[in-house]
Amino acid sequence: MLLRRLNRRHFLGFSATVGIGTALAACGATPQPAAKATDTPVPAQAATSAPEATATAPAAAEATATPAPAAATPASAGGKTTVTIFVGMGTGTAPDQQTAQNALADQWNAAHDDIKIEYMYVPYEESRTKWSAMLAAGTPPAINMPSGVEQVGRFRDTNLDIGPYIDRDKVDLSDFGDLIPEVGKYQGVRYGIVMGVYPSVLYYNENIFDTAGVDYPPHAWGTADWNFDAMVQSAKKLSLDSAGKDASAADFDPSKQNQWGYDEIDCGLSINGLALEWGAKNMGWSDDFHTLYFNQQAWVDRLQWVSDAIWKWHIMPSAEQTTAASPGFNTGKLGIDHCHSWRLGEMQELSFRWNVGAVPAGPTGILKAQCDVDGFLICNKFPNLDAAWEVAKWMMQPDQMLKLDLTWGALPPRFSLQQTYKDQMKAKYPELDLQVFFDSLKYIDVPNHETYFPRWGEVWDAYATGLQKILTGDEKNAKVVLDEVQKICQGYLDEYWAHPS
Repeated sequence: MLLRRLNRRHFLGFSATVGIGTALAACGATPQPAAKATDTPVPAQAATSAPEATATAPAAAEATATPAPAAATPASAGGKTTVTIFVGMGTGTAPDQQTAQNALADQWNAAHDDIKIEYMYVPYEESRTKWSAMLAAGTPPAINMPSGVEQVGRFRDTNLDIGPYIDRDKVDLSDFGDLIPEVGKYQGVRYGIVMGVYPSVLYYNENIFDTAGVDYPPHAWGTADWNFDAMVQSAKKLSLDSAGKDASAADFDPSKQNQWGYDEIDCGLSINGLALEWGAKNMGWSDDFHTLYFNQQAWVDRLQWVSDAIWKWHIMPSAEQTTAASPGFNTGKLGIDHCHSWRLGEMQELSFRWNVGAVPAGPTGILKAQCDVDGFLICNKFPNLDAAWEVAKWMMQPDQMLKLDLTWGALPPRFSLQQTYKDQMKAKYPELDLQVFFDSLKYIDVPNHETYFPRWGEVWDAYATGLQKILTGDEKNAKVVLDEVQKICQGYLDEYWAHPS
């Protein structure tokens, strides 16, 4: 069984072998925005000195560093500054998405004589190599968008600290609420702004629930008595063998199972976000990224829940069952799919009735909902940072943001856009309770589950290997698995900090 973490909007990039050293080694000190006296952006001076590494932040590059490139001049067309928007590290590269994004560029270009927007589309598999090569050549793109949480930290030495621009232009972020703006920060520095969100909910098959005579999951977050124990009892009644016996029956035969009550593995939900509901005190690492806590009790308890869901309660498919039966939500063999809103793109043509409900509270009573995001990052090596900021700031405005979100399959992070978004989506999903997605934003994980730290890819690969043992049944004891994962992954960090590059 292939773990589906790689399925998450294509931007997680799990391999630790992807080289980005040249891109990150080319960084300069963060320039300050020019004082804004007129509506015409004033070019900022490109920095030439590299910042000193801090003791607590992971080093920028995990590959051999190369000398910083010479300062570059933005491409020009008819005397205009060309602001290149790099698309490739997330969604946005499909033909219809390119058309929509290019239309936004045309809209800007028709109204501005001094700055031109130009989109650059790069296949995901080539995106980091291309980004690295452009910086090394002294021709950096201006903006990386859409970009996920991992890139906020991984590219922090080439990401512009946009805090001074926000302060200078008095940009009001109150429309985003309290939690969402925090996702664009890394170790207290604001590098990005969230442009689209993908909150997690419970997708449920109404047909399966109706046949079993089970109540639908509540749509209101924080409903009394809606917890994982209650969900397990419902999911047992939704899980059937070939004789029609459900998993709560004494004569249920899991070897002949053909329907399951719940899944979270196909979506690739992260243990660190899930364990928060089990009482985890952190996201799995110390603030200085020197120490991992992958075998803390909350993680052990949450992973043991996964093991029991497969091997004890028989509500979730094993690796073997997934390979044999492919019980994805779209097949009609799954009662509940715990997943993000980006799953909506697969739902329009389903042959059964479905809707979404709230994630249940954990055994501690804590309620959390993982949230993936896309945003923008400005490259601090781009020579005309004020021009790049003006473009990014325009993209942040409600009209442009909504167009991008509808293009990406994201929900808008601005509260003021929620009703407009729901109105536009009504034709596609007339029965869908979209408010469930928006209400989840009160419970998102901050820090985010995709936060970058040293040896990020290798660490999560090691965890995935451990999880696979649970899914196959090779090991059903979560503590045994996580003790081994902790030892391996802490070793990666110890190696890194002994010789940070």
